[in-house]
Amino acid sequence: SNEILRKDSASFAQAELERLNQATYPSYTKDIDTRLCVISSDAGKLNSFFDTYGGILEIEPMLLDKSHPDYENVTELAVTSSGSELKISYAVRSPVDMNKCTYCGSCGTACPESCISETLFFDYNRCTYCSECEKICPTGAIDIHVVERRETGVPAILVLGDNQIDAPEDTRLYREHSLPEYFFSLLP
Repeated sequence: SNEILRKDSASFAQAELERLNQATYPSYTKDIDTRLCVISSDAGKLNSFFDTYGGILEIEPMLLDKSHPDYENVTELAVTSSGSELKISYAVRSPVDMNKCTYCGSCGTACPESCISETLFFDYNRCTYCSECEKICPTGAIDIHVVERRETGVPAILVLGDNQIDAPEDTRLYREHSLPEYFFSLLP
């Protein structure tokens, strides 16, 4: 009789567990997507924005037509709407093939403009495209004209400064003065 009671209790517990697992409850929480592409042609403004909002937002920075060691040099930027996200297509200068580079340092010492750093950052603000770095590279890892095409998706874009970005009208494109509107859009 004690064994039957245990079997009945185990069966009852199993049935109750299945019943609870099948129950669904409505959820009233909203996951907030804090990804934000921040576009500027001023690295100082990007740095300041990171200092202020870096711990709050998931920032994807894009530095337009300028060279800075902390940011990729973005050109040929295009924005399209893709459902709830904005699709950003862009090009990034990528002069060094890291699979071929041996870090010999020859390129930096051969550059007459001293525009190649020890970290292989190419300062295109000073580069004259003389190709001395390409000629001296023993592995053929450098092509100063190489551009890599990329795409990314984000729910919103913030433009710092007076950069003009072509985007569909219904996009979530914000400017510095409309930053409060962006934060308001994050509320459930």
